[in-house]
Amino acid sequence: MNPTNGQKPRLLKEAEVAERYNLSVKALQRWRGEGIGPAFIKLNNSVRYDPADVENFISRNRVQSTAEFEALCFDIDDDK
Repeated sequence: MNPTNGQKPRLLKEAEVAERYNLSVKALQRWRGEGIGPAFIKLNNSVRYDPADVENFISRNRVQSTAEFEALCFDIDDDK
């Protein structure tokens, strides 16, 4: 809910999210396919994002150092 007027925030198109957060649309699409990006809403053939979900995703991925980042990642070669 938007605290100023009690209305739900407007859902964002993937291009709007990409522009707002300096990401590529392709990255958002890849993340959706891999299940690692922000939560999204599928409406028929359209994809929408709740701004709160995008902000939550960003907050969950905040790190203080490269070592901390590397600890969160896994080596994709281990899957082979």
